[in-house]
Amino acid sequence: MRIHRLLASVLSLAIVPLALGQQSKLRVGDPAPALSVDEWVNGEGPGSLDNEKVYVVEFWATWCGPCRQSIPHLNELHEQFSGKGLTILGISDEKPETVKPWVQSKGSGMSYQVGIDSDKSMNQAWMEAAGQKGIPCAFVVGKTGKIVYIGHPLDPQFDKTVKAALSGRFDPQLQAKAKPIVDAARRAAKVKNWREAYRFYDEALALDPKVLAAYALERYKVQLTQEKDTEGAAKYGRSILQTYADDPSFLGDFAEAIVTDPDLTPRDLELAKAAAAEMLKTAGRGSPALLAKLAAVQYHTGDVQAAVETQMEAWMGASKNEKAEFKRQLDAYRAGQKSSVGAPGGTP
Repeated sequence: MRIHRLLASVLSLAIVPLALGQQSKLRVGDPAPALSVDEWVNGEGPGSLDNEKVYVVEFWATWCGPCRQSIPHLNELHEQFSGKGLTILGISDEKPETVKPWVQSKGSGMSYQVGIDSDKSMNQAWMEAAGQKGIPCAFVVGKTGKIVYIGHPLDPQFDKTVKAALSGRFDPQLQAKAKPIVDAARRAAKVKNWREAYRFYDEALALDPKVLAAYALERYKVQLTQEKDTEGAAKYGRSILQTYADDPSFLGDFAEAIVTDPDLTPRDLELAKAAAAEMLKTAGRGSPALLAKLAAVQYHTGDVQAAVETQMEAWMGASKNEKAEFKRQLDAYRAGQKSSVGAPGGTP
């Protein structure tokens, strides 16, 4: 009897660490662990994660062939988005005398920050905790300080996640919570139960209006194009300007959608101009991406000359990797200017 009790006690003690180990496994949605880099190679890296930024923390090694293949892509993302709040950190647990000359030999081809994890404390807190055994492995940390992606940096979902995280509108757990509510809204709209549809949309948006802002646009679209309630849609659209007054990125998206989405008819051009004006009031003219949205509104509401000037301003301030696309749009607006194709609702 005593032997059975002793055995039961031993087993219970053995089970506790196992259960704790299972609970502590790092997953998408969890807060990111701390940084514990012994030495930075490319300049001084951050001592801690800033919730105003998005981070890619990638574990790699100089001997790793697949890691070498992912470096050009990470470097491209760094050049394109570092000015928009993205910080890329490459973490290696090799010796400094191995990592330093290798990184330096890459020159501008590896311009993001590289840290050395000599005691493997980061590897333990991130890779081992997440059950990741292979490299390269990238962790994307969103502006909430939570991990929003764990996986290969060349996976198509990686890029989508980075871009979504930069917008501040990516939270897998929150979106999973909102999904059944939005599905209910869509089902209600399908049977033309508009009152219930809007109630469900509003319930989902109440979870977090900023992260789930896309559903505000969807609700507007349902009211305008499915119910065909132009007056009600206009009223809801004006409420969007108030709700997102401190979110110029979404206001720009909303304004641009009104003038370019082929399904959003009849187009409320005055609402588009008001959304663009609110966007500028909050953000100013410092963002090339927002200026490009303003130019789209100007062009499609008939002010082609202003669109050309604004797009020129956006093109001049754009990063190296964005310039070609901004120039293509600028040329399209110029072509519209020459042929007088700047009518409201027109397409360049």
